Amino acid sequence: MQRIKAYLLKSEEWLQEPYIDKIMELLPRERYEKARNLKNPKARAQSVLAYALLAMKLQEDWGTGFMPDILSGSRGKPYLEDYPDIFFNYSHCSRGILCAVSACETGADIETVKPYKEKLAGRVCHPKELEMLEQIADPDGRAVFFTRIWTAKESYLKYLGCGIDRELRTIDMSGCRNRSFDAYGAGFAMLEGEGFMASVCRSEPSVREDGQGLQEGSTDSRISVQEVSGREILSFCSLSF
Repeated sequence: MQRIKAYLLKSEEWLQEPYIDKIMELLPRERYEKARNLKNPKARAQSVLAYALLAMKLQEDWGTGFMPDILSGSRGKPYLEDYPDIFFNYSHCSRGILCAVSACETGADIETVKPYKEKLAGRVCHPKELEMLEQIADPDGRAVFFTRIWTAKESYLKYLGCGIDRELRTIDMSGCRNRSFDAYGAGFAMLEGEGFMASVCRSEPSVREDGQGLQEGSTDSRISVQEVSGREILSFCSLSF
């Protein structure tokens, strides 16, 4: 069974704009231009740090070049032209950045937990998911569970590399109530943190006999997650505070 490593950079570990500008100068031209075109400073920082986090772990764990070029397939899924046997995916939101790297197809998504909206849920949720949401009386609990559903679907679609090209209500991710679950021939693992929810999807089942999966700071034979600091990224880029 292939192993996936996931890396998490929480928002409190993000770097201030002067450091982001210095990291940008090291990026491949295409990534630099993409970041420069983002007018929102937070969005720019997320984009730069997501790439830097990926590049750091690719070099440390897979022996790639310092800042490898990332290309996009016909449907937008990123890949490494010089390393066809390495699969990765990353995602970012206001609460953190998540990156997953593996020797098998993978998808990752992280989302900020936002207030629950019934109309939105009706447009994107499978009947089983809606039934489970209706059983949650607490508004905050309902918002968290809806975010679980959303991140599971996003990670699955990113794993497939197809984007949102289908009716989301036909995709049943009700199994996301568990830390690990299997659906559509893929394995899923959920990570919940302060104000965010994350999901990693892989091309092999990820449920262990005890029903556990991705837990912050834990390691098992299928998926591990490691927290990374902004200081580590600066060190990788040969920069310092």
